[in-house]
Amino acid sequence: MRFPSCGRLATAYWFSVEFGLCLERGDIKAYGAGLLSSIGEMQYACGLGGARGIPEYRDFDPAAASLHDYPITDYQPLYYVASSLEEAEAQISEWSSTCMHICSSLGEFWISLTVFSLL
Repeated sequence: MRFPSCGRLATAYWFSVEFGLCLERGDIKAYGAGLLSSIGEMQYACGLGGARGIPEYRDFDPAAASLHDYPITDYQPLYYVASSLEEAEAQISEWSSTCMHICSSLGEFWISLTVFSLL
């Protein structure tokens, strides 16, 4: 079995803790800190339209998200949407546990920040 690197943990972190979305009563809601700190990108990410249109959405999957490139100086063209905060937490915990033997300290830090942001 091939285990993810620390870079993959960081990328999954980006698409969850920083730019995570989830469903709440059928509506897309932001929970990522990067989105919550930018009203423009939060509106865009939540599908409220505007000049930039609507981004691409994919079902949240930390393993898939960890392989995806992302821009750091512009709105994200793609967001991963969890079915709920509880499901996102479960998926993150399960997937990141496979990474612990390579990046245990970073992974534990990542899990604690993720769980804290999901509360």
